[in-house]
Amino acid sequence: MTVLVTERLRLRSARPGDLAAFHAILSDVEATRYWSTPPHRDLEQTRIWLDSMMSIPADEGVDFVVELAGEAIGKAGFYRWPEVGFILAPKAWGRGLAREA
Repeated sequence: MTVLVTERLRLRSARPGDLAAFHAILSDVEATRYWSTPPHRDLEQTRIWLDSMMSIPADEGVDFVVELAGEAIGKAGFYRWPEVGFILAPKAWGRGLAREA
């Protein structure tokens, strides 16, 4: 498992325990305003999304959970090369964290 550490962040592989944190982000209308899909309707939709993040073949991309102070606040990475993407919880916006990730 690859882990990257910056001044404030820890970027790591996704795990099943990230489900609640990502559902909170991906069901938030504000957080998903510029995301590639509408807000998630239910936990099962987020579970499917997280499963796909965890099972992406290495030759197709690499995604990281973005942690701040031990809390998953979003994701950043390359999903289906060469697409670059990130999403952060709105409470983390405006602090340069996406750029840092």
